This record gives sequence, structure tokens and C-alpha cells, in this order.
Amino acid sequence: MKKKIMLAIVLLGLLVALPVAMVRAGDKFPTRSIEFYCHWPAGSGLFMSQRVLAQAASEYLGRPVIVIGKPGAGGIVAARYVIASKPDGYRLFLFNSGTNGIVVAVRKVPFKNSDFDVICGAYIQNLILMVPANSRFKKLEDVVAYAKKHPGKLKYATTGVGTSSHLAAELFNQLAGIKTVHVPFQGGPKTYAAIVGGHVDFSIFYYGSVKGLIDAGKLRMLAVANPKRASNLPNLPTFAEKGYPKMVFNVWYGVAAPKGLPANVLAKLQMAFGKAARDKTVAKMLHKLGYTEYYQPRKQFLAFVAREVAKFKRIVREANIKIR
Repeated sequence: MKKKIMLAIVLLGLLVALPVAMVRAGDKFPTRSIEFYCHWPAGSGLFMSQRVLAQAASEYLGRPVIVIGKPGAGGIVAARYVIASKPDGYRLFLFNSGTNGIVVAVRKVPFKNSDFDVICGAYIQNLILMVPANSRFKKLEDVVAYAKKHPGKLKYATTGVGTSSHLAAELFNQLAGIKTVHVPFQGGPKTYAAIVGGHVDFSIFYYGSVKGLIDAGKLRMLAVANPKRASNLPNLPTFAEKGYPKMVFNVWYGVAAPKGLPANVLAKLQMAFGKAARDKTVAKMLHKLGYTEYYQPRKQFLAFVAREVAKFKRIVREANIKIR
């Protein structure tokens, strides 16, 4: 009987000690490299911007954060891959407005945003209304005035139906009370060529993608769809300044992991990526790539994403956009 009692005491002690041991082991996180998946291919502007954030986070974590490109299906391929991973903090996803905003809002996809443990919001890419350098339109007011006088005459370019540039342009149409014609192209290069060549009249496009063309004087910017002037574009007026305060539309990026992260692992990732997103050197490097720092802590970012998903649903419904 005494032996049984002693054995029970030993087993009870082990059970009590086990969670403590597990916590102590988890406190050592990370003990190896962390994979950070991008839904665009290696070498793209987005991939490079993600590497800027990852490198800074590596310094705070003491282990490399390696960016890996896994494109396909609007980010669904990378998202599903990360969600299916063990929630231990070693596999992350670039949570973004395309995959986790528009796609989730308007398509049937095999995952939900709640399948992720969101860590923080990190940075954005501004959407800019731009025209060819030789365009007759010198100000945003010129575009609106012409469109109102000639309904259905102006054409705008995007990289496809249901993209951020498409929804942004339709939101602008709704807010300005104008009607313009959507001309979708396949891929960025064809879209840029159409704008520069004057085959379309304007586009509300990703600043980072066309920064080189703007710097070369081939495109003219008229307004930025930011709630306030972008830190990397201080001289460019916002739509709000031109009378359209609800014309706010950015491409946003954050960090997420599979649902179920241990609390201490989540805390360490929040610390590292939060500091990286607020780092002044990171901000300068992002500016050079055409991106803007935009840190939001976990709860604030989750609330922001929920509002964005609702906004995307509303735009698609009101513009009667058909997305397959």
C-alpha cells in the first residue's frame, strides 16, 4: 500500500511539473529559423518589402526569419499551407488585403481569417490615382468634371476583376457620382503599358509597382487613397482633401500564424514584429520600395480587417461586380 501511495505521489508530481517544463521549453522560442510565406514570387516588390520586415524581426528574435515565395490562387495556396502547419510559431504568413480581405469577402475559400492567430499589422502600399504624363488632367477635379460631363467616356486600367485597383476605382465612381469604364489587363506590365501609353485615361494603382515609372516622369499622380498624406508622399494630396473623405483604400499587410499559438510564442512574435514594424530604418527601406509603415497591434488590426472585409463586400454588391 505504501508503495502504491508513493507511486501515486511521484506520478502526481510529474503531472504538475509537466506543464511547467513545457512552458520552460517554450520560453526558449525560437530555437531555429522561422519560415515567413509570401503569396507573391521571389524577386517581386512585395517579396522584397517582406524581407525588410523579416530581417528586422530576426534581430529581435535572435534567429533568422526566412521569406519564402509561394504564389498561387490569390494567396490561397500559401494561406492553406500555413494554416495546415503546426501552430508553434515557426511558419508564418503575410496576412494581406488581397487574400484575407477581398478574397475572403467575395469568394468561397477553404479557410477563414479566424483560422489564423494574427500577430500585428505591419505596413501598407498606397493606392494612387494616376494618369499618363501627357494627360489633359492636371488635378483630380479635372477627372471628375470630365467624367460628369461625359458619362462612360473615361476608361481606367486594372490588373483584373476583383483586384484592389478595381474595387478602389469603383468606390471612387460611387463617391464621386461618376461612371467610368473598367478595362482589365492580365498582369502588371500590360497594365503599366496601357496607362503610360494613354490607352486608358487613369488608374488607381499600387504606388510601389509603378514608382519607377513615376520617378521617370512617365506617370502623373493626382491623389492618394490614404486617410492622411502618406509619409513617403508628403506633397501628394489625399482624396479627402479633394472632398472625398470616404475614399480610403490601401493594400495592407500583417503577420499571422496558424491558430493555436502558445501564449508565450505569440507574445514573442508580437514583440519582435511590433518593434520591426515601428523601426525607423525599416520605414526608410520600405519607402524606397514604394511602401509605407503602418503598424497596428493585434486587437486594433483585427478590428480594422473586419471593417475592411465589410467594405469590400459593400463595394462589390453596390457595383454589381461578378467575381468567379
